[in-house]
Amino acid sequence: MEKKKKNLTAYERGYSKILPCVFVIISLLIILLPLQTTVNSVRMVLSYIFIPQLRASHGVTQYLDGVNETVGNLLKVAEENAILKEEIAFLKIQTSKMETLEKENERLTSALALSKRENWRGVWAKVAYREPSRRGSVIIDKGTDDGVELRSPVIAIQNGVAGLAGNVVEVTAKTAKVMLLNDEDFSAAARVEAKGVEGLASGNGSNGVNLKYLPLESAVEKGDKVYTSSSGALFPDGILIGEIRKTGYESKRSYDTSITSKLRPIIDGGSVKEVFVMPALRRGGEGKDA
Repeated sequence: MEKKKKNLTAYERGYSKILPCVFVIISLLIILLPLQTTVNSVRMVLSYIFIPQLRASHGVTQYLDGVNETVGNLLKVAEENAILKEEIAFLKIQTSKMETLEKENERLTSALALSKRENWRGVWAKVAYREPSRRGSVIIDKGTDDGVELRSPVIAIQNGVAGLAGNVVEVTAKTAKVMLLNDEDFSAAARVEAKGVEGLASGNGSNGVNLKYLPLESAVEKGDKVYTSSSGALFPDGILIGEIRKTGYESKRSYDTSITSKLRPIIDGGSVKEVFVMPALRRGGEGKDA
C-alpha cells in the first residue's frame, strides 16, 4: 500500500508539471492563430471555462465604475448646492444693504437739494446713539474735527420737508450731542408767518412744542406755519419749526399779557436718522453763505 501511494504521488506530480505546459502551448496557439470564426469561438469557450473569475471581475468592475460615477455626481451636486446656498445668502444680504442704501440716498438727495436751494453751509451727520430714557436728545457721529460747533443749529428732513431739529449742546472731536426741539430746555425765537407775530417756541417734553408769549390780539389759526425768527441769537431766520396744532388760549388771570398755542413739530426727533449741522450763528446773524 505504501509503495502504491508513492507511485501515485509521483504520477500526480508529473501530471501537474505537464498540464500547465499544455495549457500554455494551447493558449499561445490560440493567440497566434488568425482571427477566424472557429478560432474566436474556441478562444471564448476556453476563456469562460478556465478563467471564470475574469467574468466576475469584469462585472464587478463595471458595477463599481457606475457606482463611483454616481457617487461622484452626487458629491459634485451637493458641493454645487452648498455654494449656491452661500451665494443666495450673500445676495440676500447685499440686497438688504442696497435697499437700505437706496432709502438713505433718497433721504440724503432730498436733503442735499434743500441744502443747495437754501445755500446753507454745514455738514451731514448720522444719529449714532439715542438714549432710551431721554427722548429729548441724540448723539451724532460728527464733532469738532468735522466743523461742528457748540450752539450749532441742526435741521433734518422728514417726508420730503426740511425743518428745525434742535441745536448742539455738547461737542467732542468725533461726536456731538443735539438737544431736540421737544426737550423742555429747548427754546427758539419764532414767528407765525401768516399773522406776522412772534413768540417763543419752547419744548414741552412728550407734549411736543408750545408757542409762548404771543400777543393777546394775535389771531393765529390752526395750520399756520411757524418759522425761526432772526430776532433770536441761535438760529438763522426762516427755518420751518412746525404748524399751529391748537389755537392759543388766554389765561384767566387779568394781568397776563400773552397767550400760548400748541405746535405740531415738522420734525419728529424720535425717528430722525440724519441731520444737517449748520455753523453756529455769528454776531450779526451770519449763518449762511453770502
